[in-house]
Formats: sequence, C-alpha cells, structure tokens
Amino acid sequence: MTTRQRTIGVTVSVGVLMGVLFVGVGCGGSSAPAHTGGAAPPDSAIKGPVTAPKTELVQADDDFAAAESQLSAAGDCVAMCKALASMRKATDHLCALTKDGGDDDKKRCDGAKEKVASAEAKVKSTCGGCGP
Repeated sequence: MTTRQRTIGVTVSVGVLMGVLFVGVGCGGSSAPAHTGGAAPPDSAIKGPVTAPKTELVQADDDFAAAESQLSAAGDCVAMCKALASMRKATDHLCALTKDGGDDDKKRCDGAKEKVASAEAKVKSTCGGCGP
C-alpha cells in the first residue's frame, strides 16, 4: 500500500465516521439523557469536581509562602530585598485578616512575624540591609 492509498483510506474512514456521527445525532441517537418538561436537571445531577474559590485568608497564606520561597531562591541582594518586602506585605495582610480571630489566628500571625524577623536578619547579614 502506498502512502497515497493510506492517506485516502484514513480520509475516507474519518469521513464515514463523521457521517455516522451526524446521522446519529440527527435521528435522535444522542446518548445524553432526555429532559421532559423543560426543567433543568437538579444540582445533584451535575457531575465533576466542584472547587470553591480560595478564601482571602488562604490566599494570604499562599502569598506569604510564595514570598518566603522567593527569598530562599534569591540569588542576589536585590531579589532578597524584593522578597523580604513581599513577606512583610503578606504578613501585614495576614495579621489584618486574623486580628479578631482566636488563638490559632494569633499563632498564624505571630509565626509569620517571626519568619519575617528571621528573614530580615538573614538579609542584613548577607546584604547589610535593604536601603533606607
């Protein structure tokens, strides 16, 4: 069989397949369940993963973790100072969100502040600080 014959065979096969699909749909051959009465299916009939949007607090935690990772990966003082500023900003946001919370929220804020203090010491010892 030549390449041309194989190409034609594939083209015909795809064409036949498409024809079968269109005929099946046109004749009511759909595999989707029929709905009567025009009502939408109940929510319980909807399949697939449902993901809720991140809460602001979860996003603040993620932002802090990202800034902390940036600091760890920083190769120079400019990058370290930028990451440190991001950590400070994320900590301020996290602490603002948890200020009226319970003990766990206080621990979350205090833990972030401790990590910022440690990061500041690291940047100071490595770079001498981040400007004025």
